[in-house]
Amino acid sequence: MKTSTKLGAGASLTFLLSSLLTTGVAANAETVEGCGEIPDGAALIKTDKYCEIIFGSFPNPSQTGTWTVPQGVISLQALLVGGGAGANDGGGEDFASGWGYSGDGGKVSYADLTSTKAGTELFIRFGAGGLTDFAGNGASVVGGTSEILGPGGISLASALGGQGTGGAGVCTAPGVFNRGFLAVGIGAAAFDDGLEACEEFGSKGIVPAEDPNSTSLFKDLTLEALNGAALGNGGILSSSVPSVFGSGWGAWIKGSLDGSVTAAPSGASGSVSLRYVLEEVPVEEEELADTGASEEQLSNLAKTAALIAGLGALMLIPARRRRNRA
Repeated sequence: MKTSTKLGAGASLTFLLSSLLTTGVAANAETVEGCGEIPDGAALIKTDKYCEIIFGSFPNPSQTGTWTVPQGVISLQALLVGGGAGANDGGGEDFASGWGYSGDGGKVSYADLTSTKAGTELFIRFGAGGLTDFAGNGASVVGGTSEILGPGGISLASALGGQGTGGAGVCTAPGVFNRGFLAVGIGAAAFDDGLEACEEFGSKGIVPAEDPNSTSLFKDLTLEALNGAALGNGGILSSSVPSVFGSGWGAWIKGSLDGSVTAAPSGASGSVSLRYVLEEVPVEEEELADTGASEEQLSNLAKTAALIAGLGALMLIPARRRRNRA
């Protein structure tokens, strides 16, 4: 005896929606609620004002990555810092001559990318710090460029790395550096002509909260928020190994009592930060969004369900007529 199972129109709709929503929507990558997916090799944080993705300036970052602009972005701004330049031996291998130049800081730039369409994939790269020339052979010490590229490799924003060494004159401090000369690096900000080369710090980098060119979402970056390290500081001249660095700092140099000089192996790497604000989703829409389905998917599912429900109703009419005739 042949048996069959019949589903009413309501049961059919429920079964269809649960099946399609379960099998037709891929599981998301790791996310931060209210901010979206975390790009590989980057950090994603959420505050009460914005979401922020950071490439660089945290342990074991990937130097390159991609990020897709999510739906509902009402503000998207970027802060880029180029890599700091390496130091340079001015006259002998391993700085034994007592000559040396610390690296220049990477440049700092901003970009408002709010007009970028949702779904656009951005390619992000932060600049590596330039290597220090320990051999005294004039090797390149330039820091790497940080940039954001759009479709087709079009540059949407960039910040050059530190382009050299020295620049603040030379220092011959009797009793400390008893031979040769030293120079501190130029920072991302305008060079201070009053800076003495024998002072510990290179010329100043940039603090976005104090920078008239900064975009609105980065105005909270004070020197305190940056842990005392401005962005793109010029390399310093120090009597000890420095412990506080920020993005894009030039490589430091350290003088010794015997007149020799040591230096950091490279400038500090740059960074790229993307801050964005998403429009608020009404509660009733959030419940649907939890399925992982897009608005278009849900609309198509509803149309399909209505069509199936209609066909089910039509199929019931002939069955009723046959029973009436019997």
